[in-house]
Amino acid sequence: MNKQLLLILLQLSCVSCTWHEIYYIDQLSNVAPNGFNKLTLPGKPSMLTDTSKKNLLSSLKKSDKKHSTNTLLSSPEKKNVPLFKTFPALQSSIPWIKLGDLPTPITHLTKLGKILNNNSLYIKRDDLAGMLNRQTGKRAWGGNKVRKLEFILADALAHDAKEILTFGMAGSNFVAAIAAYAHQLGLNCIGMLKPQPYAFCVRNNLLYDLAHNTTLHLYPTVDQRASASVEKFLMMYEKNHRFPYVVPTGGSNIAGTLGFVNAVFELKEQIKQGLMPEPDFIYIACGSYGSAAGLLVGIHAAQLKTKVVAVAIESGEQPQQCIVGIQQLANATNNFLYNLGKKFPKKQWSIDEIIVERNFIGGGYGKFTKEGMHALQQMHQHEEILLDGTYTGKAFAALIHALQHDPAKKNAVILFWNTYTNQDFKQHVAADYKKLPKELHRFFEHDVQQFDWKP
Repeated sequence: MNKQLLLILLQLSCVSCTWHEIYYIDQLSNVAPNGFNKLTLPGKPSMLTDTSKKNLLSSLKKSDKKHSTNTLLSSPEKKNVPLFKTFPALQSSIPWIKLGDLPTPITHLTKLGKILNNNSLYIKRDDLAGMLNRQTGKRAWGGNKVRKLEFILADALAHDAKEILTFGMAGSNFVAAIAAYAHQLGLNCIGMLKPQPYAFCVRNNLLYDLAHNTTLHLYPTVDQRASASVEKFLMMYEKNHRFPYVVPTGGSNIAGTLGFVNAVFELKEQIKQGLMPEPDFIYIACGSYGSAAGLLVGIHAAQLKTKVVAVAIESGEQPQQCIVGIQQLANATNNFLYNLGKKFPKKQWSIDEIIVERNFIGGGYGKFTKEGMHALQQMHQHEEILLDGTYTGKAFAALIHALQHDPAKKNAVILFWNTYTNQDFKQHVAADYKKLPKELHRFFEHDVQQFDWKP
């Protein structure tokens, strides 16, 4: 059965089904495609006629075959991608397209290091990952999402996709990023959103989505979004006679995780160039697990000794949800790479090998904390680097706390991985928010939350 169908049906219609369960089910050889004939939405009769079902099942079988292009599998730039330089055999199997300005710089945080009593504090500037327009001096959307999208959107194009169906919160950085790059590649993007606390960044991202012709839908509950997403998926097939390419929240599937496996090999090259010593620890914000999982896989394959500290930015339904999510995605990604040629080193992570810091979540996703906002203001004041309150502010607050209270961190070489964008929103914020769907107007008409801050 097609992975895209499983992803939409299981992740969205079964709220408790996690990504790794979807991946596992997709690998089973005995998944019966005729199970689709029984599909109904909660509270609704089956939406497809018998003829439509037959056409759909026929299309499902065909859609499992990628329509790869020479551009995606053998572009001249591809040989310079750090992951492919190390494992050349992967080039012929993994689609990739250049979107970002990589490698991103490493900056020695000398001013903050002096304040925090650590002279070996560095930052990976993924905020500068967006391509620079030499004429305007402005960058395309940056942050960690660009790395993921070089693999995700290449895979979408290899599947002859025309539409992207993805998910996030109202002010999702990922939805904004994929909207921009999908628009650049001529793909239509549909974002299925959930509410989050009011903030300036939510307004910015929604207007950015609007500028890139993104179709947005907001649903008050997880169940309602799940039902609507399944319906949207099927109705798009009925209308266009093709499936939308489904991308999970945060781009945290195997394709997206490859972006951060590649990032580690980029980092290893920079270490060899003397841009920084090999870090003892990498601190990174963790929401949908993909970046942290990719770092784990890459660090093992690159034979580095670095430990990853993933700073959770939301609580999750279970205390160990973040750890298990990272573990399962890292294991699935490693299996995928190993199975492509057996030359990629094999590894399975246990829960005990994964470090997750959960003490800086605060009130939950998108709810800014006093510590997080103080941390981002320190970074902006002393280093002129922009962080955000949802992800990187909380992650840097965790790092500050560790430097102040953990003796093992005081003399360690630490790399903070900035996953936020350096996007200039000035050209978008003047847009009329009333051009957005009516249910999104409230994010502009209510006061922002406590601790919100504009640089």
